[in-house]
Amino acid sequence: MHRVTYRGHACMLANPLEMADPKAAFGSNPFVPVELDVRYLGLSPGYGGELRRQAGDGWVSVRSEKPGQEFAKGHLEQHGKAVGTLTIGGETFADRRARSPRSLVGTALLAGTEVLPLAHR
Repeated sequence: MHRVTYRGHACMLANPLEMADPKAAFGSNPFVPVELDVRYLGLSPGYGGELRRQAGDGWVSVRSEKPGQEFAKGHLEQHGKAVGTLTIGGETFADRRARSPRSLVGTALLAGTEVLPLAHR
């Protein structure tokens, strides 16, 4: 299990498209208190990574792709779900769906006052 927490302030955008000019957006929109507490739970064993073989006293990569064909070398994957709460300006929301913590925060903060994918708790 991994836990992501945040307690601080965030800019509440009335219109997320204002981020085309971040300086103006942050200067003209209010900042509100935000608290995030999300747990990421693994639902399956991790997989992927990078094949290695012992060479002398160390380990080296086993090259199975041709140069230029590598993709996400050494990258691990794991199926999982995120559960938790997000409090914006005193209103608490709980995620109804399994999603990544990044999408939970991004959806709420970018949507401003319209936190549609989240359910009021």
